[in-house]
Amino acid sequence: MYDCGRDPRGVSETSLLSLGDNDWGASPAFSDKGLGGEVDSLQWEIKESAVVAPSDMIMLADSKPGDGSSAKPARGLFDGNIDPTTPAEWPSNRHNRRAVLVFCDGHAEAAIRNDVIGPKNDPWHRRWNDDNSLAGSWTVDPREAAKLDP
Repeated sequence: MYDCGRDPRGVSETSLLSLGDNDWGASPAFSDKGLGGEVDSLQWEIKESAVVAPSDMIMLADSKPGDGSSAKPARGLFDGNIDPTTPAEWPSNRHNRRAVLVFCDGHAEAAIRNDVIGPKNDPWHRRWNDDNSLAGSWTVDPREAAKLDP
């Protein structure tokens, strides 16, 4: 909270979240391809009309607690965010290597997480971006992608 102290029930660095929003899309941080809404920043939130294909845009997904390396983390690390470009922010694959994703039209899918984060998987790559484009590039370390999240 601003100017009135800390809210003990508020989101803080020790909060652990199990859902993250698609804030940046398939591009580096501070791009305009995701849905915005970054906590503690001046990032925009886009208008509903800016999403070209709501049934094909990822809105929310399972996120990793903390940095995804521990089953019992003490601190959060961008667990309220998801994106395909940063391993710590990949959707979690804790459901038998699948991630549960919610799309902007409200439907949900349980997809194989490594398909979802694959930069060369055109349909999934497009689903990260509000304009349904192939904007953004990244690589995936196969050893990191093979790990099962806690």
